Amino acid sequence: MVFQLFLTLLSVVLTSALGVYVTRLNRKYDGRESELRAIEQKRKKEELAQRNGIKAILRDRVIQADIHFSRTGEISLQDKENVQMMYEAYHDLGGNDIATASYKRVIALPISQEEHIS
Repeated sequence: MVFQLFLTLLSVVLTSALGVYVTRLNRKYDGRESELRAIEQKRKKEELAQRNGIKAILRDRVIQADIHFSRTGEISLQDKENVQMMYEAYHDLGGNDIATASYKRVIALPISQEEHIS
């Protein structure tokens, strides 16, 4: 009977200890989960900032190309291809505003007879 009481007491102590251990593990996991969520949110915010920055640079370059080549009245084939590549990347990033009008003006310009070679 004493042995049976000892086994019951041991079972209760082990079950309690296991419960405490599992609770601590859950708290530790919850802390790491929220930490990982915060890291992921920061990564997404930085990615959006990079995306918007690249889009702004491409937008500016297309508009500047329009200003420059509209003044000269012509554009080399290589420059036209560069503007087209910039605009397509800009558009793929979600841009679609004044740069579209600039792009259309640049693409409509005649090709210069003297090719620009870099």
